[in-house]
Amino acid sequence: MKAVLAMTALAFFLGAGSRLLPADPVLHNADLANGLGGWHGDGELTYLKSDGTEADDASTGGVPVIKLHLSGEPHAVYQEYDTRTMPAKQQISVEAMPSLDFKRSKDPSSSTIGWTSGTYYWSDLVLPKADFWIRGIGTDFMWYYQLASLKQGVWTKVAGHFERLSPSETHTVNFCVPAGQGSVYLRNPFVAP
Repeated sequence: MKAVLAMTALAFFLGAGSRLLPADPVLHNADLANGLGGWHGDGELTYLKSDGTEADDASTGGVPVIKLHLSGEPHAVYQEYDTRTMPAKQQISVEAMPSLDFKRSKDPSSSTIGWTSGTYYWSDLVLPKADFWIRGIGTDFMWYYQLASLKQGVWTKVAGHFERLSPSETHTVNFCVPAGQGSVYLRNPFVAP
């Protein structure tokens, strides 16, 4: 009898545990194994060493990352992915690290709203006063934003839980940088229901 109870408890634990594991990512080429395949926009593929310096390629100790250069206008890298089997809420995250020469523009015309951090839903496409943001479109053309402050040379995980997403066959996530100078590196993008 004890053996049956133990096996039942183990089966229950394993079954419950498997539901607690994070969902598989839905982004294509999130590890950049195929270069920038699946990614669009202003990003470029580069390789970073563990000390944060750029490498020529993986054979010289670098790992692939997406690099967004800052300039006189905001830039983004984005990916469209299948959402037919996903609910109207998603977890989206990415790790971002600004270069040592990163500096967001202080020009008042480089942003259209005073947000600096946090999660927002807004009825218009805006440019926040943030170092980095995740952006997508939700229900009734309400844009969602997850904003973050970044520290030069330090990886920061930027994560948002977004609800009220429109049911559709595809969805697009944007990883955005402001006007300014320097670069922002991205790694480990992730989307899950």
